[in-house]
Amino acid sequence: MTLKKSLNILTLARARYYSIALLFVFWSPVTAADLTISDVKQDLVSSKTSNRYQAAELILYHRAKIPTSDINHAIQTESNPQVRYRLMQSLAAQEGTAAVPTLISGLSDPNVVVRSVAARELGRIDGGIIGRKALISCFEHDSDADVRQSCVVSLGFYHGRPVLDALAHAAVDLDVRLRLGAVVALSLQHNREADVILLRLAHDLDHTVAAKAQAVRSGK
Repeated sequence: MTLKKSLNILTLARARYYSIALLFVFWSPVTAADLTISDVKQDLVSSKTSNRYQAAELILYHRAKIPTSDINHAIQTESNPQVRYRLMQSLAAQEGTAAVPTLISGLSDPNVVVRSVAARELGRIDGGIIGRKALISCFEHDSDADVRQSCVVSLGFYHGRPVLDALAHAAVDLDVRLRLGAVVALSLQHNREADVILLRLAHDLDHTVAAKAQAVRSGK
């Protein structure tokens, strides 16, 4: 298992738990071909959580093309966090950079899994300067370590002095998850300053952090 894959499992453990549980509760064997766009839009505003979750899954996995305005409205009015984070993923997959404002708003969601997913999606698409600023701010101020780690990992896909400064702070954080996240992010930064931070992490007191940093530096 690669370093990046192992961090993905760590930071999205709670999201995966929700997904597996909801498959048994909500899912029925239906595809986008079985439903019209009108059906999916109707399910997005259904009073049944199972219908709303299924609609989000259809948009995400079967690419049921729903207008951005409908997805944004569904995210803003959705009370169930599991449906909300699926809608975040659906919007990012469908709209790419057009989803950035909604994903940034997701960083302030009351649910930690939604915030973590919003941070991860901002790493998968190009959030530009505003995405970078939002991730750094969330890393600095969020109270949940998993959310902060998701921000750190996603910052690896961005560049510039503010990113390196944030990663340097994550590399000395007391929480080992932040230091592991820094290793992953720094592995995506191909410059001398990133290597200097990795060198320090290669001597981290935590053996896992040290081993992973050493593996990145040796190109494994």
